[in-house]
Amino acid sequence: MVLHVKPIYVHLIHRTAYMGPCRGGKMEQLERSYDELMAAENFAQMKTKLAELYGGEPEIHLQEPVYLPFLDEFIARESDLDKVKDIDTDVFLLDGMMGQHLAVNIAKKFKKPMCSVGCCTSTDVTACLRAAGLEAYGSIDLAGTKPILKMLWQRKLVENTRVLSILKGDVCSKGVESNVRDLDRITNDWGVKFKYLNAEDFLHEIDTLDAEDNAKAEALADNLIAGAQDCYISREMLIRSTRVYVAVKKLLERFDCNAFTLPCFEICATRRLHEEKYTFCLTHSLLKEEGIPSACESDYNALLSMILTMAVAKNAPHMANTHPALPHEIPGDVLDTGNLIKMYHAVPTRYMKGRDKEMAPYGLQCFTEGQWGATLRYHYTPDIGQTITMVRLNPQGTKLMAARGTIAADIDYNTIGCATGLLVDVESRKKFFKAQCNYGHHMTWAYGDIAEELEDLCELLGVEVERV
Repeated sequence: MVLHVKPIYVHLIHRTAYMGPCRGGKMEQLERSYDELMAAENFAQMKTKLAELYGGEPEIHLQEPVYLPFLDEFIARESDLDKVKDIDTDVFLLDGMMGQHLAVNIAKKFKKPMCSVGCCTSTDVTACLRAAGLEAYGSIDLAGTKPILKMLWQRKLVENTRVLSILKGDVCSKGVESNVRDLDRITNDWGVKFKYLNAEDFLHEIDTLDAEDNAKAEALADNLIAGAQDCYISREMLIRSTRVYVAVKKLLERFDCNAFTLPCFEICATRRLHEEKYTFCLTHSLLKEEGIPSACESDYNALLSMILTMAVAKNAPHMANTHPALPHEIPGDVLDTGNLIKMYHAVPTRYMKGRDKEMAPYGLQCFTEGQWGATLRYHYTPDIGQTITMVRLNPQGTKLMAARGTIAADIDYNTIGCATGLLVDVESRKKFFKAQCNYGHHMTWAYGDIAEELEDLCELLGVEVERV
């Protein structure tokens, strides 16, 4: 996903030399030729600075910059405004001397967000356009446009999310009653779209993979085994789970979707998984590693939280059952601060610290005592002391809980089941749990303190962030 930015430089050009309340200086600096010379220099400097700022930012595409002279007749001519029109422009970025009038007219004509720079253009333009109900942002200088454009790119990422949701009996799983149910409003407010497929059709897709698909599943299984530090599952049983991933990828392409969820409990109750010996955990992990949000248990709150987290942190996050740690859940060598939170789920990834980072070491474990159902495992011990941010959307879809904590211990790496996780030390266990009672149990989390960036993005989506 790329944000297309149209840079514009505006410079006030005086047609003749004169002095007055709006200009002073030496007479030779008041000639039109001097204004035009300064405009050319400043425009070149702007282009150089933008290239430096965004040359290493592949998600920001700078379209061809445009220079607009603004004559001291102070008229916004349609022919000038049309010069900035470009295909697929997402946002205008305007800098320059006395650019307010053109900036306002450009934004009103093309109905695109305007990011204006410098004194006094930034504040004047932004206040005017916001009062008119249009989207506008001000920046002190060109460097300050970077977090603004990053935030707009994040929103575009969210707006272009299309969820493939597998259905069994209901849209929401009976295992997640804290689900957001007004998905139409999420589509209207966020832009996220939902497409649905019956579980029977989904399972049929897995059952009817052809020889080429099965070969892909086998190759993936072999690759995972070769790279694993620990492997507690047989190749045959691993392949049964990688076939699910191959089938889901086919369905995502067929339905033109880039996010996924399904009701684990309801499908499990059909006994099909028991008979065919696979689970969905590995698929969720692998999809997230490719930048495809994928949530367990048809938990739309966790999925939407994941979409926001992945946009901000560019990671492949873990989604976890989350609850204050009980005394018997705290290992003897771990200091019980009284504020420990237990987080566990069999869907970690190898890129939780960033999809552009080095692949983390991992293990492969079974989900069931029957020695089937592949899951990834990760040791959090090297990360003890690191800060993480845990988030979840509320059932109304209007607020996001964002809690900061530090990793205190690694737990259940070798345990069979929906395990593998960590203990997290939070500021107040009581305050954390009290907030959770307004949000629900599954939390999506990311390394680092990303609450402020989440606040900026959520403000664009009309979502309040509650820091815990």
